[in-house]
Amino acid sequence: MATLILYLKGFDTKRLFALDDYYNEDRGRYYAALQTVDQKTLDTTQWLEYFCEGVAVSMNRVKDTVLQLSHDRRLKDKRGQIFLNEKQIRILKYLQTGLKITTKECQDMFNVSERTARNYLNELVKKDLIKPVGPQKGRYYILA
Repeated sequence: MATLILYLKGFDTKRLFALDDYYNEDRGRYYAALQTVDQKTLDTTQWLEYFCEGVAVSMNRVKDTVLQLSHDRRLKDKRGQIFLNEKQIRILKYLQTGLKITTKECQDMFNVSERTARNYLNELVKKDLIKPVGPQKGRYYILA
């Protein structure tokens, strides 16, 4: 419900953050917070505190992800903001720790076909975020 309300108010939460993730992590606490609403007075103070905590935690996760992926401010200034989906973010995070990725590693990461993995990587190449190294056979990708 909260995601719908935020979306209707102009927040495209699936591109930025997913409140559902926070609440799904501890469903017991979520339901306990719902139970704190006083049915007689309709006092929602404790529920709102819990909800706001979820928004804050979710936004901090977005901030942390953006900071991790913003390895070169000059690239952002040159190319502007680039929308990345969850798979692309995961590939870039992997490259930051592993320094390179092959199509096979990408296949294994997402349990997809070779063609699909190649498409994932090529999307990042087109966005100038990664670059291929080597001939077709034995090719791997690094951060651009």
